[in-house]
Amino acid sequence: MMLEHRQATVFFCPKAWKLFCGAGCYIKHMCGIFGYVGERQSDVALLAYWALRDLEYRGYDSWGIAAMTPEGIYIKKSVGKISDANEREFRGVSGKIAVGHSRWATHGGVSEVNSHPHFNRDRTISVIHNGIVENHNELRAFLREKLGVSHEDLFVSETDTEVIPHLIDYFLREGKNFEQAFVETGKMLEGRYAVVVMKKGEPYLLAMRDGSPLVVGEGRDEYYLASDVPAFLDHTRTVCYPGDREYLKVSADGMMMRSLENGTKVEPKWIEIVWDKVSATKEGHAHYMLKEILEQPLALDKAIHQEDEQLLAAARLMKEREHLFFIGCGTAAKMAKLGELYAATVGEKLATAFVGSEFNTYGRFLDRKSLLFAVSQSGETADVLEALSIGRKKGTKIISLLNVVGSSMDRMSDQKLFINTGPEIAVASTKAATAQIAVLILLAYALGKKLGEGKHLMRKVVKEMKQWVTLDLSREIRIVAQKLKDTNDLYIIGRGLNAPIAHEAAIKIQEVSYIHAEGFPGGELKHGPIALIQKGTLVIALIPNDETKRDMESNTTELKSRGAYIIGVSPSHSPLFDEWIQVPDIGVASPIASLIPIQLLAYHLAVLRGNDPDKPRNLAKSVTVK
Repeated sequence: MMLEHRQATVFFCPKAWKLFCGAGCYIKHMCGIFGYVGERQSDVALLAYWALRDLEYRGYDSWGIAAMTPEGIYIKKSVGKISDANEREFRGVSGKIAVGHSRWATHGGVSEVNSHPHFNRDRTISVIHNGIVENHNELRAFLREKLGVSHEDLFVSETDTEVIPHLIDYFLREGKNFEQAFVETGKMLEGRYAVVVMKKGEPYLLAMRDGSPLVVGEGRDEYYLASDVPAFLDHTRTVCYPGDREYLKVSADGMMMRSLENGTKVEPKWIEIVWDKVSATKEGHAHYMLKEILEQPLALDKAIHQEDEQLLAAARLMKEREHLFFIGCGTAAKMAKLGELYAATVGEKLATAFVGSEFNTYGRFLDRKSLLFAVSQSGETADVLEALSIGRKKGTKIISLLNVVGSSMDRMSDQKLFINTGPEIAVASTKAATAQIAVLILLAYALGKKLGEGKHLMRKVVKEMKQWVTLDLSREIRIVAQKLKDTNDLYIIGRGLNAPIAHEAAIKIQEVSYIHAEGFPGGELKHGPIALIQKGTLVIALIPNDETKRDMESNTTELKSRGAYIIGVSPSHSPLFDEWIQVPDIGVASPIASLIPIQLLAYHLAVLRGNDPDKPRNLAKSVTVK
């Protein structure tokens, strides 16, 4: 019998199961996954609960846990935040195997029936899945034909994931063992995914990945599977990252890893994670976002401690390529644009930056003379990975700027540079963004054969940031936010190196405050946007002490004469400003100084408007699907 619990308890009876069905629809997954197998005898469901709480930053709207117990398969599902659940519900659930999942839906209603785990008909196989099965409709048709049952009798949801347990079940009925059935299923799946499967009566978990994140943690007589390491950092820092199209068989006795295609044994490469759980806590701050903003001086200090030879090797590779493309998505796309500008202005190398989702049109121009420079915090961004896959097929060299060792982009790259900021928990990227800027500056100086000058500059920047980025700065920005919190529209302008920061500033404000914000180059005002300006319109002007200052002041004058309320972000005051946020004068590193106060402004606007800045609506930390 299935153990009974309140709310989303699931029973073996098909009729009772169908009571949980909703209309459902096709969904994409940006999810947290967790699996455990070991010698733990008690509170195994509680272990999964804690792990999912540690993955809350990834963004989700529902969750589920399944554990193999002596009495049967324990299952608990719910819509909403797992932090709202009472952990006492999970205490006393004994067993040696458990899986957990937090689901993020972009299409279709949020419901318990669409949450994971998903099951076969007799509920003996439990599946959790991160990613997307692109051919799920074809697989549904295959199953209906082979099993001779109607859609309604076979499927209880319309998620892509549900085909996986039914496929495994089909191959089991064809005479294959669990592992063989799992492998045959994996060969039929198309798309990016990470899958973990538990079967009643089997003392091991099976897992596979292709494109979506999956990491394994090794403990003493126990193993952990997760989409990110914070899920098990309380227990181990020894990890390995399976490659694409590889599958795992994991028990308390050990782990076996093989190629999904031909069964060839793969030797795991274990590494030690250098940061621990303490760095992923709020440390007394109200939110992770505030903590991560304020720790940027330390993050910058870590980021600039790059090996000279690695920077110089990357610069040589960039210099010798005929075509250099920077690529990223979201915040990383703005940093990629900065990479293009730094390469041109400091490194004297022509480059072009692209948004990852728009790169396919240009993939045909890649060849052995090209270089793709990928910028990503997670190293798992689907659109960027697709571009890199195109590049690899054409012999294009790849450099990646990352935060996660062992991520998909790490493994796909010829050379990689790590920002070393530790975990970034808040969905809105802050410390990773400025750390990326810091490394891009160093790389540009290496490209221009003046790395020593770049390192001297960045040491000065870190010193300035340590004195400036404090709680006092946060309190000053909150006063400005208090005046702006009721606005519905806000604009940001910048030029040169600060034009991408104007776009990034708009993203930050949009993400967490839900205020309509737009960023654009100051020179574009007269080509349309100035029509939006009227008395009281809020405009943030980014005006560093560089060659763009005079033109920016001219643009700001145009806005002021039309009634705009100007918030100046600048080292020096101007009578044009209604509010002045003073920033350090740090030369070509001015984008760092311009961005940090906007991050704080976005944070305080979110809090003052009653929003959760760590978990903005409709967003997820790692966008692992297209």
